[in-house]
Amino acid sequence: MDGTRAGAERKRARISSRFEQLRQRLERTVMPTSRLVTVVIPCYNNGSFLHDAIQSVLSQTYQRTELIVVDDGSSDDTSDVASSYPVTRVIRQNNQGVSAARNAGLAQSRGDYVVFLDADDRLLPDAVDVGVRCLESHPACAFASGHVRLAAQDGSSLRVPEEPRIEKDHYQTLLKYCYIWTPSAVMFRTAILKSVGGFTITLSGAADWDLYLRLSRRLAVFCHPHLVAEYRLHDKSMSTNSAMMLTDCLAALRAQRGSFKGLKACEEAYRIGVHGVQRFYGDPLVEKVKRHVRASEWIQALIGVLVLVRYYPARLVRRSSLLPS
Repeated sequence: MDGTRAGAERKRARISSRFEQLRQRLERTVMPTSRLVTVVIPCYNNGSFLHDAIQSVLSQTYQRTELIVVDDGSSDDTSDVASSYPVTRVIRQNNQGVSAARNAGLAQSRGDYVVFLDADDRLLPDAVDVGVRCLESHPACAFASGHVRLAAQDGSSLRVPEEPRIEKDHYQTLLKYCYIWTPSAVMFRTAILKSVGGFTITLSGAADWDLYLRLSRRLAVFCHPHLVAEYRLHDKSMSTNSAMMLTDCLAALRAQRGSFKGLKACEEAYRIGVHGVQRFYGDPLVEKVKRHVRASEWIQALIGVLVLVRYYPARLVRRSSLLPS
């Protein structure tokens, strides 16, 4: 009888031990480590979108987050909107641009990881969870980037654009084009970001691309295929300023020229990148200049022409390139 009881107890102990091992294995697989993640929202006169951005952070399935909103000298209700959420830390500063606003949030960040959510974008509910898992499983990587879904100005979901998953040669690929749609889709290691000085404040239109290039040149980075953010399309978006985008994107690329001298693959990737930026932003700028000429808006037309002379001169010599049709 005693032997039977002892055997039953040993069996229960083995089952209990196996169950505990399984529980621990599942916990390691399913539950990310409890890292604090900071989400920084820089905002300049985007109070109408800020509610959505904040709510998307508060709706994350990953709970250990802190939220910082940087009001970059807004004249709308940005500060009131941010302050209406008690969990939000609000930093107010004179208008210095989006890069300076991001850096101000980074300086106050207490998280192990940090996400920079543009005020007109939204995080999808598992965005932070996915980012943490990726960085935990790739400890050598400086950042992890994902994919986006497009949203209309009213917030309604649109299509999912085709985005490649880059698995190698990230720096070389980033010289060709910025495969990361928005910084809202990226999670960084805070300590690494602080060590390189954060975002370059003179490159508002391409500071994110510049940062990806600086980091991927020196460190490993990771690209995953998960949807993590919604990118809102609207006419006030910085990307619609073709003169600024042409200027800043080429400046970000040209800052890399001393880093790959003699590396043929990178030199070719750089040439592809420059030509791509010139076409993507330079051609629309030409059309804007034509519209300014037709409307007798001579100052705006002259500003556009000067940018083209410096950053896309080949386009100016094409037949009838600036003649309004």
